[in-house]
Amino acid sequence: MPGLFMPDLSSIFRAQEGRSRLISGWGARPLARLLGVARGPFSDEFSRKCVTLAPEESFTLADLEGPGIITRVYFTFTLKWPRALPRGLDLLFYWDGEENPSVCAPLGDFFGSAFCRYREYDSLAQSMQNGGYASRFPMPFEKSARLVLRNSTGRRVEQVFFGVTVRTGIELPDDSLYFHSHWIRTNPTTRGVPHTVLDARGAGHYVGCHLQAQNRDAWTRRRPDRWALPGGAGMGHMEGWEEMFIDGEEGPSQHGTGTEEYFNAGPYFTHGRSTGVLEGCTVRSYLTGRIAAYRFHLHDPVPFGSSFRMICHHGLLDAIEADYASTAFWYQQEPHQPVALPPLRERIPSQVGAHAMRALVFWPVVLGAKAMTRLLGA
Repeated sequence: MPGLFMPDLSSIFRAQEGRSRLISGWGARPLARLLGVARGPFSDEFSRKCVTLAPEESFTLADLEGPGIITRVYFTFTLKWPRALPRGLDLLFYWDGEENPSVCAPLGDFFGSAFCRYREYDSLAQSMQNGGYASRFPMPFEKSARLVLRNSTGRRVEQVFFGVTVRTGIELPDDSLYFHSHWIRTNPTTRGVPHTVLDARGAGHYVGCHLQAQNRDAWTRRRPDRWALPGGAGMGHMEGWEEMFIDGEEGPSQHGTGTEEYFNAGPYFTHGRSTGVLEGCTVRSYLTGRIAAYRFHLHDPVPFGSSFRMICHHGLLDAIEADYASTAFWYQQEPHQPVALPPLRERIPSQVGAHAMRALVFWPVVLGAKAMTRLLGA
């Protein structure tokens, strides 16, 4: 399959194998009355494009026969989301008839939605821009693929638009691995215990993650000489670093020096939000104590033969109380460890009121108003 996933144009002129299909919401459901729209030929035609999900309903987006490779998964929503919705719609992807999904994550977090808010970014693997959610991770399957969207919001969800692009009629390489993704949240963190980003069993390679972290530490109540360390002036959780343990080793093969360094950024994401083709920061705010970032190991996947464990420390000595949530991406042989999502009440982002009040008291004393506006970020 020359050039199928090349990020450049060096081989786009070469002959391509197979057949490309798009499975979308067009005609997927009987006509439904649109919220706030009079019934008629135009509304009937519009309603053919999208689907409506009842509370607790599981809707099959695509049910495919293999062999094939899914090359794109896309969503958009015309109606404004309630705050909980990005973490209340569940993506469940099954390969080759398996019972436990290989992809098990809230829709928003899978695509990089930060704290249930839409934050635009554009990368080679995924993007959120102009209201759309897109993933371009290749997802091969030998016999079958079933992609399910489950509504765990407890309410009716209107006008869900989606698209699944698949290449069929191809022969998969013998060493093809299956795509996996899982969402994990630690809230609140425990002193001395790091956040787990991924704990996988089997052979494969890790290819990246989205990470969200919110400081819940009462850092201004510490002695002033501890506001910098471990407090970090409200960003002390970012003094924690990542560690990767491969094939059961006692010491990590990869030992980082700070959260922002893993995402190829400077101290506390020095200039705030940024977007890059392999890494970026979509949230950095001293006001709320929140950061959200992504990194994709497309040039440097991390292989493992029997197991892989990645952790992220929350501050020096894991001393900063925080709310961590991460979505990891990896490829591996089956079977994989069964995974599940917690109930919706355990997914909602933490409140920011107390941390914001501490920041508003502290930073005006240190900085002028103009510098403070630039520092607090979005």
